[in-house]
Amino acid sequence: MGNDNSNNNNYNKNNYNNNNNNGRQQAMQQYKQQQFNGKEHKIQKIIRQYPDITKQEASNMLDNFDGDVDQVLTFCQWYEKDKQDKTRKEKEKREEEERRRLYEQRLRVKQQRRQQEEEEKERRQQIQQLQLQRYNNNNESNNNDDNENNTANEEEQMKAFIQLMASAVLIERAGFDVANQENCENIIAKLKKTACKNRTLLRDGICTGIVHLLKLKAVLTRLETFSQYKFIHIVLTDGEDTGSKTSTSELSQIFEMLNKEIGDACKTYFIGIKLESQGTKEIKQIAQMGGDAAEFFNCNDDVGISSIFQRIQLQLVRRQEVAVIQHDDVAIIAARQNYGLELSVNNYLVLFTLDTSGSMAGGRWNQVVGSVSKFLESLSSRDIFGVLVFNDEIKIITGNEEK
Repeated sequence: MGNDNSNNNNYNKNNYNNNNNNGRQQAMQQYKQQQFNGKEHKIQKIIRQYPDITKQEASNMLDNFDGDVDQVLTFCQWYEKDKQDKTRKEKEKREEEERRRLYEQRLRVKQQRRQQEEEEKERRQQIQQLQLQRYNNNNESNNNDDNENNTANEEEQMKAFIQLMASAVLIERAGFDVANQENCENIIAKLKKTACKNRTLLRDGICTGIVHLLKLKAVLTRLETFSQYKFIHIVLTDGEDTGSKTSTSELSQIFEMLNKEIGDACKTYFIGIKLESQGTKEIKQIAQMGGDAAEFFNCNDDVGISSIFQRIQLQLVRRQEVAVIQHDDVAIIAARQNYGLELSVNNYLVLFTLDTSGSMAGGRWNQVVGSVSKFLESLSSRDIFGVLVFNDEIKIITGNEEK
């Protein structure tokens, strides 16, 4: 009987221990499950705010921060901001390098132009020295005619100097400038300060431009240099005419006069910027007045302005032929400049007729000024250029004074 009671007690005791062990295991499993569910919730919270973070990365960060999700989010925020700062600094660095590259490129172009002008000046001085040397040699061999030769040479030099000064004055009075570096930089500065406003007097602007071309043609004819130039007229606008006094028939007569006076020596380029149907129709009609000597470019966006100017510029590629001339045991290097296929054309005369109405303001006008600047850089100091701007008023901003 005593043994039976002892066995029952042992059985109850073992059963109690087993129940306790099972209860502890279940409690432990429940605790682990709660911890797992809590961590999973935190991981999802991190991923929702920062989708670029993977589940494994979120879990590792929670382990590193002892499960504190707020510290993890603070770290992620700091990391994201640091990453953005690095990206911004890299972008600024690239932009700064690009600005420096463009500045150095423009500086090289200016230095090349300055060097070309200096070489041209040196070449003229060498020729003058050779002429002076020849003159002195002639004086030594012709003592009897010394006074007479001196007087003739002085008169010729004075005539050449007077003609040179008169040429510059007459060109400026006609509203144009010689395309040297100083004049080009001055006109670009004026264009940058130009305010775009009011209406578009397109026909009046074109008419005034042609009148000034004819005026300069008369000047060059008087100076006996007309045959050395090719005339280029670039007309740019972004809208139809809104109030010109010049009628279509009057403008047609002006073009007939231009074709008669200058003929094939003048080429007109019309550039339309994002023109509506009526504006496109109008400028095409005007371009037809110029006949084969006129060409129309339609630009669908502001960025395309520079590419159209480059297309025009490519048609003005200058070639140089160099020859050595032997005369009186003195070798002289002579350079002949020419454009395209016309070997008789030495220089270019370019007139920009630019729309400065209100719709041209802002980035569009900046694109135009930049394109004109690059175009002027391609000209030499022997070329001539003029700039006419039009809105409610017509102004020639080149030459000795604005008109």
